[in-house]
Amino acid sequence: ALMASDTVEDYGIPSHVNSVDSEVHTLVGKTNSDSPKYNCCCLGSCRCTCNFPGWRDLWEKDRRLLRAIVVIVVLFNIPFGRYILYPFVIFSTWIHEMCHGITAIIMGGQIIWLRIYPNGSGLAYTSTPAGKLPRVAVAS
Repeated sequence: ALMASDTVEDYGIPSHVNSVDSEVHTLVGKTNSDSPKYNCCCLGSCRCTCNFPGWRDLWEKDRRLLRAIVVIVVLFNIPFGRYILYPFVIFSTWIHEMCHGITAIIMGGQIIWLRIYPNGSGLAYTSTPAGKLPRVAVAS
C-alpha cells in the first residue's frame, strides 16, 4: 500500500500515477507563489496539485550547470572562445567515439580504429557480429 511518506517528488511532480486515496496525494512542502499549480499527478482523478518550479527555484537548484551553459554559449560566440574550448571539444569527441567502441566490444565485436579530426568530428570503425541488434547498439 502506498503511504503518504512514500510519495517522492521531483520538481514538485509526484512519482506515483495510480489513483489511490486522496490523503496520499496531499503534497506537503514549500509552496512557491511564482509557480503555477496544475492538477497533474493522476490525470484528474484526484484533487492534488503539483507545483512547477519558477525561474528562481531553477536558478537556485541548478546554478552551476546554468552558469556553465552560459559560459560555453558566450565562448562559442566570441572570436577567440573557440580556441579556449577546443581541447574540450576534442576530448568530448574522443569520449563519444570510445563509447561506440566500448559498445562494440560489449556486443562481441572489436575496435578497428578511432579517428578524431581537427574540426572536432570523429569516426569509430568497429566490427560487430552479424545481426541487427549489435549494429543498432553500436550505432546509437
